[in-house]
Amino acid sequence: MADYSTRFSCRLDTGSTGNAARSVRLFAAYERLMARHGDIVCFEVAADPMEDSPCGVWIHDGDGMGDPDHVINYVLACAKRFKLRGRWGFSWAYVCSRPVLDAFSGGACVLDLGAGEVIGDFHCGDWIDEMIQAGKRFMIYSPNESQMGQGGGYWSNDDGWVDLGSATIFNWSERRIFCLPASLGNDADWVDIDGDGTPGSEIHLPADADRPKIGTVP
Repeated sequence: MADYSTRFSCRLDTGSTGNAARSVRLFAAYERLMARHGDIVCFEVAADPMEDSPCGVWIHDGDGMGDPDHVINYVLACAKRFKLRGRWGFSWAYVCSRPVLDAFSGGACVLDLGAGEVIGDFHCGDWIDEMIQAGKRFMIYSPNESQMGQGGGYWSNDDGWVDLGSATIFNWSERRIFCLPASLGNDADWVDIDGDGTPGSEIHLPADADRPKIGTVP
């Protein structure tokens, strides 16, 4: 049986040695808050004074049990409590005890501490999908609309259901954000375009990974 873990190790400068001590107590409060909601905190915090930076705390996974979203919530709470400014970021790795396919990945994010928000993130799995699909083109096709005489069953952003020659062509990025139009029986789906410009086989791309919802610690 494979064991999965999320690993990370990072450091937050809290601005003063007093803030560093208070941030450790804030972590304890965060643990109690999570416990009241029937959950556990999936990371650990410890004071980490260094000669050139005595105000830091060390944030790391708890022996492989880590949740980047928990870290984000905690750091934003520290930023709000101690009025921290500037940008801060960290990265994480998804690992497995066995060479299971697609079990190894990772990501990173950057926060604007003053604004209290995530300003950028990166997920390896999403990047791989984007790079593989980047050169592909797509159309939207509905068999029901085609049979009911609504054009040729292909979708145009300007004219609705049309024949093949008038269909809107989408790239990978557009395909990810465009909602499929209403069709009879809700059968509209994406089809890829072969090198000769004609629709290929129907495809069902993997769903985009859910982005964690960022909250704050009261």
